[in-house]
Amino acid sequence: MNPLYRLSITVFAIAFLLIFAIGFVGGRYFPDLANPIFLYPFVLGVLLIPIGFQKRVTLKNLEEADRKIPELLRDISDYAMFGVPLSDAFLRVGKNSYGPLDAEIKAVRSKVLMGAPIEEALDGFGSALNSENVKRAGFILKKAAETGSNTSDVISMLSEFINQIEILREQRKVEMANYDLILMISFAVFLIVVAIIDLRFFSVLRPSSSSLLSFQGASTFLIETAFALAIYGEAIGIGAIIGIIRDRSVLSGFLEIGGMLMVSSMILLIIGGL
Repeated sequence: MNPLYRLSITVFAIAFLLIFAIGFVGGRYFPDLANPIFLYPFVLGVLLIPIGFQKRVTLKNLEEADRKIPELLRDISDYAMFGVPLSDAFLRVGKNSYGPLDAEIKAVRSKVLMGAPIEEALDGFGSALNSENVKRAGFILKKAAETGSNTSDVISMLSEFINQIEILREQRKVEMANYDLILMISFAVFLIVVAIIDLRFFSVLRPSSSSLLSFQGASTFLIETAFALAIYGEAIGIGAIIGIIRDRSVLSGFLEIGGMLMVSSMILLIIGGL
C-alpha cells in the first residue's frame, strides 16, 4: 500500500478520536470546544498536516533525485569516455552515493552482476521513485547502450540538458516563494481584521441587543458564522493555490491548509470567549 494512503487512513482514525475526545468529553467541561465552528476545522487541520507533510517529503525526495541525475550521468560519461562499457560504469558508480538514486542504481547493478545485459538491466529505471526525469534518463541510457556509438557524448549532453532544467526549476521556486509569502500575509491580514471586528464591533452590539437599531442576536451569530466560514474558505483556497504554484499538487498545500485552519480556529475560539 502507498505510504501516503496508509498515513491517510491512520490520520482519519485519529481525527475521529479527536472529534470524540474534544467534542463529547472536553465539551462537558469546556462547552466552547464542542462548537462545530471550532471543532471541525481544527480536526480537519490536524488531519491535513501529516498528509501534507508526507507529500512534501515525497516531493523533496523526487527533487533531490532529479538534482542528482546530472552528477550520475557525468560520472558515467567520464567512464564511457575512457572506453569503459556502460555495464562496468554502473558497477563502478554503484560504489558512490547519489542520494535517492542509490536504490535505482543498486537494482541495475544487481542485475548486471547476475549477468543481465545493461539494456535489460535498465528496464524500469526510475519506476520505484516514480520520477519522470529519472525514467527519461534511464530510457536514453538504454538507447545509448543499444546503439553503442558516441555513448559518452550522448550521456554528457543529457547531463547538461537535465542540469539546465534543474537550474530553471530552482529559479522558479525562488520566484514562487515570494508569491507564497504574499498569500500567507494576505490571509493573516484578513484574520486580524475579522478578529478586530469581532472584538470591537460585535462586543458593542451584544449589550444593546434590545435596541430597535441593533442587530438581533441571531443575526449577529449568523454574521460571525459567515466571517468564520470565510476565514476557513480562504485558508483552504490559499493553501491549495500555494501547493499548485509551488509543486503543481494540491496535496502539497495540505500542510499550509492544516496549519491555517488550526491557527484560525484557535484564534476564533479565544476571541469568541472574550
